[in-house]
Amino acid sequence: MSGRFVRIMASHTLSITFLPELLDRFQQTHAELNARVLSANIHDAAVALTEGRCDLMLTYSHPQAPILLDPDRFTYLSLGGDLLLPVCAPDARGRPCFALPGHPSFPLPQLGYSAGTFLGRLEEVAVESFGERLHLKRRHEADMAMHLMEMAIRGLGVAWLPRSVVASALADGKLVCAASSERGVALDIHLYRSKANFNPALQALWQELKSL
Repeated sequence: MSGRFVRIMASHTLSITFLPELLDRFQQTHAELNARVLSANIHDAAVALTEGRCDLMLTYSHPQAPILLDPDRFTYLSLGGDLLLPVCAPDARGRPCFALPGHPSFPLPQLGYSAGTFLGRLEEVAVESFGERLHLKRRHEADMAMHLMEMAIRGLGVAWLPRSVVASALADGKLVCAASSERGVALDIHLYRSKANFNPALQALWQELKSL
């Protein structure tokens, strides 16, 4: 790859919904920059950053699911936010097929994240902080939000998905919010780097992002 480059590891979701726009915006003023992007789960990305196998790590962040990086060695920028929302397919009248909170006699089918995933932990936070007891029955699981979205569109259950993932499906009426009000878990989007990394391309990108 010619020119300067930065190695970026991003969560699967953000590598699709957030990173392309970020790189496009930066490329307009820094045409010589090249990026090597790899999608990974947060644990693997954090290990890669710690071992120097990537320059940047892009991920969601939440106080109840902290990213365990040494603050003396690593720093981050907050680049925006997202919202983890409960969504499902609509019925013929446009109402949610699986309206929360459900009923003890008829628990709602839940489309959940696989054990150990970052969004899976935040899904637990969403259920615990919903404000009333939810009646759910685990139906299907997947590692990636995109897979759960497709299941939800097909009417297989209710899923907690980032708004950035489902924005188009909500606008098109393929999905609706499964709660009576838009209850969700607020997510921060953080970009991490090592303080000891002096890659010129990284430095230029970092300074530009700090000024936004």
